[in-house]
Amino acid sequence: MKRLSLLATFVLSISALLILPGCNKPPAGPQKLRVGYMQISECVPLFKEDIFAKHGLQLELKQSPGGAVILNSLLGGGIDIGFSNLVSPILARSQGADVVAFAGCTYEDAEHSGHALLVGPDANIATPNQLAGKQIALNSLKNIDHLMLLSFLKNQGIAGGSVKFLEIPFPRMATVLQSGEVSAVAVVEPFLTMAKTQGAKSLGNYYISKGVARVEITSYLAKGDWLSKNTQVAKAFRAALSESIAYYTAHPEEYRADIQKRTGLDKQITDKIALPAFADMPTLQGIEYLVGRLKQ
Repeated sequence: MKRLSLLATFVLSISALLILPGCNKPPAGPQKLRVGYMQISECVPLFKEDIFAKHGLQLELKQSPGGAVILNSLLGGGIDIGFSNLVSPILARSQGADVVAFAGCTYEDAEHSGHALLVGPDANIATPNQLAGKQIALNSLKNIDHLMLLSFLKNQGIAGGSVKFLEIPFPRMATVLQSGEVSAVAVVEPFLTMAKTQGAKSLGNYYISKGVARVEITSYLAKGDWLSKNTQVAKAFRAALSESIAYYTAHPEEYRADIQKRTGLDKQITDKIALPAFADMPTLQGIEYLVGRLKQ
């Protein structure tokens, strides 16, 4: 896979920034937008209806198990905007897809740890290198979780071909781990904390390890031609998303309460979870890091 093809995703992100320099007046409206999302903490800011309405937007939210599925829906015209990990659009761009990361970014570092590889409380597995020949649950193949887990296992001396992966939505991870259907799960908050309250044990954060200080994970995507035809609406979405995230950052207890509401988890779980870290956009350094991982 050619480096230039992979970096085209970032080039298009820069183009999006150039055509979307800021938000002027909101669109006359309300303007309806179909937005694909996942049932995880990072997507809860989409539910601040009053903020999006202030920017002239009415969101029709469509839940999906993973970013790769959302990307397929975006490319197929089923949605206008989609929340996705960054690896799926990089791979799509390398195959000629016209997709742009244009709003928001989440990242993980030592102070914001929201992923872990978990095993059951009774599992006779104490270290990642004991997973050779085992089955591991992932929310989706060919996405950032898949990439980062393969890299993590490789650093533990385990080749990707020596483990089996099963695609399981994040909300079901604790269930399949308890049932013994898989030996381990690669999971994110708030379902990470839920599984740990049921006795699951962590084998480590498969995103942050020695020599890796920060990994940029997600963004909101749209097709390039849609952005060129709906620039003002895209500006409004980006501004509303930024305002919603800023509100929740200033009101973490309300954020936790809304995560509880949108995921159906107990308050004792959402009170303990690590909240996601947000940035305005993916960076060149962040994209280059993922490209480097894909080339390994």
